[in-house]
Amino acid sequence: MVTIEQKLSVFSKLLERSMNDHFTAQMEKLTQDCQKKLLESKQAADLETARIEKKAREEAEKKRMEILNRSAMAHRIILMETKEELFSIMLTHLMQRVDEYIQSEGYREYLISLARQLDGSEVPAGNAVVCMMQSDLDRYGEDVRNAMPHIQKGIRSFEPAQSNILGGLILIDSDSDTRVDLSVRTLLEENKPVMMELLFNALSSADNNNKVNQ
Repeated sequence: MVTIEQKLSVFSKLLERSMNDHFTAQMEKLTQDCQKKLLESKQAADLETARIEKKAREEAEKKRMEILNRSAMAHRIILMETKEELFSIMLTHLMQRVDEYIQSEGYREYLISLARQLDGSEVPAGNAVVCMMQSDLDRYGEDVRNAMPHIQKGIRSFEPAQSNILGGLILIDSDSDTRVDLSVRTLLEENKPVMMELLFNALSSADNNNKVNQ
């Protein structure tokens, strides 16, 4: 016959075993839940880190491009200023050559060729003015008139230019609102891009030759 003590002992062992099994199951579940949460947390942290790193890379790239653009703009400005300065130096030397040419005998022939060029144009209505430098008018005024027989009747007068035209001729026909500018200054200004290109091509060629020789 099973005594009460024996029944309690068996019950106690069963309870202990049940408790242990239940506790183990709970611990396993808790462990699994914890590992799942840790994995989810890690994944979330990795995604956030990747997002921050991507944003940082984008910001860094944006900053890099801004710096490069500013640097490129500064480079272009310095290059343009240097080119303008070089051209100004070249133009100063060119003006000296123009002054020397104006004093030469060849300049008279140049003025006459311009006068003939004007003479081949349409005859002014009768109120036109030919402008020249005062010094040119004093020295070559008569030669210029004689070289323009075709349009002579349409010219009211030969007058000194109001501004420094550096030489050459300007025909102003107020009736037809026409201006034919054959002055040396306008010639230089109109050809400035060509002269700058020639200058910088020459400088570039010289620089390349120096590199080769080095």
